[in-house]
Amino acid sequence: MSVQRNLPALRMVIERSHFNFGEYSDHFAGMRGSRLSRTASEFTNGLGQFIDIGGPPIQGLTFLESNEATPADVFVYWHAILQVYLNSNLFKQEYQIPAAAYRIDYVGILYPTVFKQVMHFLSTAAKAEIKFGSKPQLTKWKGHGSEFKKKLLDEL
Repeated sequence: MSVQRNLPALRMVIERSHFNFGEYSDHFAGMRGSRLSRTASEFTNGLGQFIDIGGPPIQGLTFLESNEATPADVFVYWHAILQVYLNSNLFKQEYQIPAAAYRIDYVGILYPTVFKQVMHFLSTAAKAEIKFGSKPQLTKWKGHGSEFKKKLLDEL
């Protein structure tokens, strides 16, 4: 939005030839005079569309700043925004419970595939932090991997 708000000022800079935009010059070069070149018009139209489409979800982020919001809320929110496709793993109804991994009881978990992906990511990141990190909240689990996984599963 700041680029859009500053387009008149950018136009003025270009008309006065005080600045070189390098490889992006084509997007702005056609802003001289009252008519925009095709490239400049495509840029300004595309920028407007980007703002129109992206604005509402970005404004909705403030709701995720509540004390009650969890990482799961953020995960679902971003999938809803970025995966407007209904074929996202998040929205696939899974009728067959997958084979046990990490001795997980999948009963009650609506999206086991996504759950497994998140669990894998979190356990991999935590393992690296436990082994090589400096955060005492995680390094205290050195040598207690199975206990940590159980705790992580309980929380997740």
